[in-house]
Amino acid sequence: MLGRKLAPLEPWGAWGKTFKDHGEETAGMNVLQMKQPLPGGAGHRLVTVEPSLSVVGGESRGVHLAVNYHRQLATAEGGARAAVEIIREEFDEATTFAKRLIEEFRAFADQLELS
Repeated sequence: MLGRKLAPLEPWGAWGKTFKDHGEETAGMNVLQMKQPLPGGAGHRLVTVEPSLSVVGGESRGVHLAVNYHRQLATAEGGARAAVEIIREEFDEATTFAKRLIEEFRAFADQLELS
């Protein structure tokens, strides 16, 4: 149900209609990624959502949600020290963003189960 909401079959035309022949549990969205540039243009945030490989079966299936920050260093100068400093400066905000996104995603999925 969640996969159908994030990646509906209708835009896929005739091919999308054939997915219903395989059952709701086996055919459809596998991986969805959303990419957003970070302020200053020195990297991006990549969010991936996909069915969980560790939580399967039962009434509801698990969801794997990953948040990745990719930062591009302007130059090689500073090397690993510069990278560590970026992590120090941005870690709390990145963690807060990921936690908030997970909670919002969970609330969205819960609403789908209720409807």
